[in-house]
Amino acid sequence: MIAVFKEKNPANILLLLIAGVLLKLSFLSHPVIPAESIFNGVLTNRFIKGLNATATNNPLLYSVTAFAMLYIQALWLVYIFNRHRMYNRQNYLIGLAYLLVTSFFKEWNTVSGLLLANFLLIYILSKLLSINTVAYLRETIFNMGLCLGIALFVYPPSIIFIFWALLSLAIQRPFKSNEWLICILGILTPVYFYAAYLFFWQKTDWRNALPDVDVAIPVLVNYKWQITGLALLAASIFTGFFFIRRQQSKMVIQIRKAWDIVLTYLGACVLLIFINAGSHLQNIFFILLPVSVYLAAFFLYNSSKITNLIIFWLLVAFVVANQYFGMMA
Repeated sequence: MIAVFKEKNPANILLLLIAGVLLKLSFLSHPVIPAESIFNGVLTNRFIKGLNATATNNPLLYSVTAFAMLYIQALWLVYIFNRHRMYNRQNYLIGLAYLLVTSFFKEWNTVSGLLLANFLLIYILSKLLSINTVAYLRETIFNMGLCLGIALFVYPPSIIFIFWALLSLAIQRPFKSNEWLICILGILTPVYFYAAYLFFWQKTDWRNALPDVDVAIPVLVNYKWQITGLALLAASIFTGFFFIRRQQSKMVIQIRKAWDIVLTYLGACVLLIFINAGSHLQNIFFILLPVSVYLAAFFLYNSSKITNLIIFWLLVAFVVANQYFGMMA
């Protein structure tokens, strides 16, 4: 399985789809109806409201929609990391790793602000990795800020990624105040227009346009399975990070900077866990992107095929066991 996805073969697109269906078979066969929530932004609640109106008589549409979003994101990550040559060879391992780790818990396989905001964050990551080669720099920086501003209305805790984007911009380019101001202007643009809409048309307090966030420590409910899953994710990060560090001496400066951006993204995801935390695993979802990146590095650079197979099937075994036993606990 691992050897197949180490190659850049167009057939892996179909194989990735098959692997994703098998990993998420339990979620596909047991649809979860999404509900409007205070944890979601106004745009997400509007999207869920429209989806509920469409899928009233066909609950399977919820599962298919969530799976399609995860599958598209997996392929998008494959494209981005292959395009920027983040690994020493092009492969589909990051797509496999992403579909694998997102199968750990059902909270990560339902339509929510998490999945929608992740599209915006992947777009921003893509632009940050290519910021020094784009033809229209200011437009690109503004669009990045605009996506961050929209993300606030998709999933309010995404506010933490504003600091990540600015820090990543500083990593990629020498500090220029006008570029930072353009990014901040892009962030404020959706907030300004929504605040104006609330004030002039809805006749309500414009401050309702600001993201509602607080800081708290998350509470684990089904803690045995959750702690086991989180421990596996942490182990994936550390092992993958070790192999990336070993490869850095062979990387050009731009690739090193790109990996620094991934590392700062991981740091932002860790801080995000404590924003609007509750008895759910939603915020931890964002950490799955860097987990997939580092796990793919482990599978690619580890020379022991037996170790790769053991780790892979251990993760698959946890997914299967949690889906059929942990969810019933």
